[in-house]
Amino acid sequence: MQIPDRGADSRALLHPGISEHWVTHLAERHRILARALADRGHTLAASPPAWARRLGVPPPAHAPRRRPAWATTCALVELWRTRHAITGTPGLGPRPADLVSAAAWDDLDARIRALTGHRRPAPLPPPDAPATVLIEAALSHLDTPPPLPPPC
Repeated sequence: MQIPDRGADSRALLHPGISEHWVTHLAERHRILARALADRGHTLAASPPAWARRLGVPPPAHAPRRRPAWATTCALVELWRTRHAITGTPGLGPRPADLVSAAAWDDLDARIRALTGHRRPAPLPPPDAPATVLIEAALSHLDTPPPLPPPC
């Protein structure tokens, strides 16, 4: 499992001035954190908390791709909830106003939507529109922030 930088910053691993010893040490720390996050996700999948309802029902343990994706997403959402002190609402809570946190929220929200199959509707141009119009519509859709998830 890859830990997003919001969970454990990996930029130091790429810094040109860092010694090889520290790169090895930090890489090992990342592996340990990734393992702990994966383990936590599987624990949450075995007994999902109420706030995880927005992620849908955990896939069966014998689903080799879907179960780890669900577990990873659930663990990342729990990390988000802990870091942002979210206790009274399910899921990710409200989308933050600051750009860095909002981008992280959008990433997690996209992961949740990928798990649950909820997609944002894309406005489509007419079928006879030129390719440039189709491309522009697709790009503007990607730039549009996702809507708030429906309440549980």
